[in-house]
Amino acid sequence: MYLSSQNQIIEVADLFEGTVDSSFISPREIVEGALKDKAAALIFVHNHPSGNPAPSISDRELTRQLVYVGKIMQMKVVDHIIIGNDRYYSFADEGLIEEYEMDFLNLKLRGTSESKRRLYQARQSSDRYT
Repeated sequence: MYLSSQNQIIEVADLFEGTVDSSFISPREIVEGALKDKAAALIFVHNHPSGNPAPSISDRELTRQLVYVGKIMQMKVVDHIIIGNDRYYSFADEGLIEEYEMDFLNLKLRGTSESKRRLYQARQSSDRYT
């Protein structure tokens, strides 16, 4: 679901169909559609035909990638919901969306610190030759 900045539904997009035990979609495909619709946020929903809504490793990795790409593109990932037999799993309810956002910010801060350190070293090195 692509959402406006007021969290109103802009579009419910059917992005892919998988087999009974697997599917593939890239974060790029999801974000391309969201950008086309000028979405400010998104909720990703899919089902597990097995009936068990527990997220797979692929589900977790896709969600992490969506959150990271969303942060870069200034698009909020509100939730990723997996539906099973009369049950569901919400990444937001489990605190994983927030955890992935914090992971991204920590990576960004580490990258910024590393860039500053390299810049400082480069300046120190060039000062020796002037």
